[in-house]
Amino acid sequence: MKEITGDVNIKVDLNIYPLEVIYRTCYSYTDKFYLWINSVNERFVEINIKKKNQEDNPNIKEQFGNDLIDFATRWSINKETSQIRETLIKTALGEVKKNE
Repeated sequence: MKEITGDVNIKVDLNIYPLEVIYRTCYSYTDKFYLWINSVNERFVEINIKKKNQEDNPNIKEQFGNDLIDFATRWSINKETSQIRETLIKTALGEVKKNE
């Protein structure tokens, strides 16, 4: 990761973080930052982050890393519990027959 004149560039490994997680993490930053996602190669993407308000001075690299982990955990839990949620919804809507 490197900083260039107010911009922060973060290289993210697609073997660790799915692209869906990267998109969701980036989207959560769009209120205060401009973001660009660039493909580096088949394994890496680079996120370029630029502050909208130059007065803000957050620890963007550190916060972005924490948020990637947060969104990846949510994504993983969502995948693991999708069948349970689907069954609950079908039951609530009366689409599941009793004693199947």
